[in-house]
Amino acid sequence: MTSSTRPATAHRLFTALPHSGALATTLARSLAQGRAALEGAGLGTVVLGPDQRGLLHVDDMLAGRAAAGMAGFFPDALARAKAYGARLGGPVERLVIPLLPYDLYLPMLWRGLAQRRAMADFSEMAQDLIATPRGWSDVVADLVAGLQPRQTLILPAPASAAEALAVLVPEVDLVAAQSGYHDAPDTALRMLQRLYRQKVVIAPHQVARLVAFHAKLPQPAPIAAFTAADAAGLRRRFAADLDRIGALAGVEIAGHPKQSIAAE
Repeated sequence: MTSSTRPATAHRLFTALPHSGALATTLARSLAQGRAALEGAGLGTVVLGPDQRGLLHVDDMLAGRAAAGMAGFFPDALARAKAYGARLGGPVERLVIPLLPYDLYLPMLWRGLAQRRAMADFSEMAQDLIATPRGWSDVVADLVAGLQPRQTLILPAPASAAEALAVLVPEVDLVAAQSGYHDAPDTALRMLQRLYRQKVVIAPHQVARLVAFHAKLPQPAPIAAFTAADAAGLRRRFAADLDRIGALAGVEIAGHPKQSIAAE
């Protein structure tokens, strides 16, 4: 669908999941830098969240906040997607969702939460996380059902900002911004957890300084990781989920022969 035929209020949405890396932030910066070209192509203004003033949306909490990912794997995604769609005030033309394998994403989610609050050790949570019946296929199905997009494209990891731009706004050749993302070192997370468990209140700027200091230190074995056997099982589960997701009506997976969005 070209800019001359697309509905005047048709929205495009890129939604990442909480603490899934810097892709959403980098994409938002890339789109902001290309604002003139996007508006010239009739693609509208870039906004964060369900802001009716824009037609290009970048979001990382549509499915739920980070804590919801650890508790039932975003169980309220359907209700949140319906509410989000109602706030847009127009149809969703294109929905782009990057997905990470469980063995990568769940430790990232734990690490993101561990920077802000006391957490049980990841090793104590691992088996409960593995046993959670709900997964990516459920989340994607809920988002699609709630938003009713004309097209949905899944970007399996690793996905770059350039790849996300190519499928979200293929009409415009934009340059991807630099990421600038740095994960918190494990030694910093260990210290933060000790402080949080002692009920110590730490201001955000103090957390940032601690993380910067520990970035210079040697790092031990990962503080949050699955065993090799569990990781292999989660990879198989992710592959099975992609098969189910690819079978959903209107949903395509990048790299799959069905993909045709970029050619439109």
